[in-house]
Amino acid sequence: MTMNTTQFIDALRFRLFWLKYGVAFARTAQLKVRKVRIGNKTVRLSLPGGEEKVMNYEFQNIFYDDCYGLRKVEGEAKSVLDVGGNLGFFSLAARDRFPGARIHSYEPNPLLQPHLLNNTRTLDIKVHPEAVGGREGWIDMTTNGSSLLGRTVASETGKIKMTAIATALERIGGSVDLMKLDCEGAEWELFEHGDIWKKIRRLTMEYHLWARPGLDVPEMVSLIRGVGFRITHLSEARELKWGVLHAVRN
Repeated sequence: MTMNTTQFIDALRFRLFWLKYGVAFARTAQLKVRKVRIGNKTVRLSLPGGEEKVMNYEFQNIFYDDCYGLRKVEGEAKSVLDVGGNLGFFSLAARDRFPGARIHSYEPNPLLQPHLLNNTRTLDIKVHPEAVGGREGWIDMTTNGSSLLGRTVASETGKIKMTAIATALERIGGSVDLMKLDCEGAEWELFEHGDIWKKIRRLTMEYHLWARPGLDVPEMVSLIRGVGFRITHLSEARELKWGVLHAVRN
């Protein structure tokens, strides 16, 4: 099948994008990101066994597709708070976009900690092996297949620390220019603490309506606006009751 001009340009653009990160491949379909250049550092990615394919997709979604809208952030972000760090892909992208930023990443899943630490250790990213919630406490983790779907469950006998969002903000300097939020439904508790949102300039999040029965998109939009944000992007996977939104403080 002959490649038309548009396809050729798209393929060339795709290849040039990845070349700047030190990623080379023979064909677009053969792209597998196992190491990536961030600034003057080369990171050899550590991935959970058996999840290479899904994590390769996730990496492309964050870097190439820019699902969290990092390329749309105007000006410099001096502080970035990554809540739900997973393997650190967002934090890597944030370090590439904002070389001088303070970046803190929170990930409670102990099975992901070795991978997250490996992927971020040379990039001056502070990793906290904790969940972030509305208050201090303890949690357990539940998983449903992929490590991307790990969920936290509050438990007085839990073995994983939950840090209050107010404490996370204090640790990074008292306020944050950009917060990324992806914690599989645990995000809604944070919106019960309206005062903390005054200390956050930009928000990019994966939202999960399935975690809060009765909440729909219009009500969620009202909730985000109610804590002082203007939504600049909203996408929805309606049948799965989740999506992504970007917002900036009014």
